Amino acid sequence: MSVPVIYIAARRDGSRDIDRVGEELDRACCEFGFFYVTGHGVAPALSARLMMLEREFLVSPPKSIGR
Repeated sequence: MSVPVIYIAARRDGSRDIDRVGEELDRACCEFGFFYVTGHGVAPALSARLMMLEREFLVSPPKSIGR
């Protein structure tokens, strides 16, 4: 099995293909629990920055809340 790849540009451009996108998202969530998204329009530099921040967050130790 491979991770589903969902092209979501239809959502951004107002295409009638939005039902297909919704069905693909539903299937991916129900059957796999995760998916890749393409056609989102996020700039590559921003995407790379988000990935870097995500890695930093996941390796950082937990912080106390309220103390």
